[in-house]
Amino acid sequence: MNQSSEAAALTAGTLRQRQAAATKETIIRAALSLFAEQGYARTTIEAIARNARVSPATVYAVFGSKRQVLVEIRRLWFREAELSGYIERALAEPDAAARLTLAARWIRHQLEVGAAISIIIDEAVRSEPNVARMWSALRLVADDTVSRVIGGVADQFAPGVSVSRAVDIMWALSRAAVYLELTGERGWTPDEYERWLAATLRQQLLGRDESPAANDPD
Repeated sequence: MNQSSEAAALTAGTLRQRQAAATKETIIRAALSLFAEQGYARTTIEAIARNARVSPATVYAVFGSKRQVLVEIRRLWFREAELSGYIERALAEPDAAARLTLAARWIRHQLEVGAAISIIIDEAVRSEPNVARMWSALRLVADDTVSRVIGGVADQFAPGVSVSRAVDIMWALSRAAVYLELTGERGWTPDEYERWLAATLRQQLLGRDESPAANDPD
């Protein structure tokens, strides 16, 4: 094969990769729209295919199952929220109070971008045992990330607060349903949620007596 043929083959291969990536994202966003509108359990592969304007066979070929579509929706959420940068900044902070403030900022941003996706995942876990088993494994990975962020300052925790207890508290306070209730029904702004979360984490994990409005993040 001469150089021009090699270049043409490379260009064609790159074009196919871009088309495949575009098709995959189209299907993901079509599925997300349906999951939000009618729920995970009621949405079929056929409906996703119609919404994405592809064949059901294409959806199966790209993802293999509806569960895997959900996994890719979660991955897209985390990528668009740019979580890795928030997590790295928190990990670089040695002071516990400042680290928890950064953790609150990370959680606020994650929920601001994808709280609705988290609600979809919760519904899918309740409705399908296979999703629940898969999500248990993914939750262990998430627990490990949270443990790394807050475990690095465990020596500054209040007496009696273990890393595992701190992880439990963080999960409970950062549930999407809490965020949506406060910023929706209760009329809080995302900034107010972030300040409340940061102050409550400092209070629960460090034993600090402060109001939720104290120590506003920069």
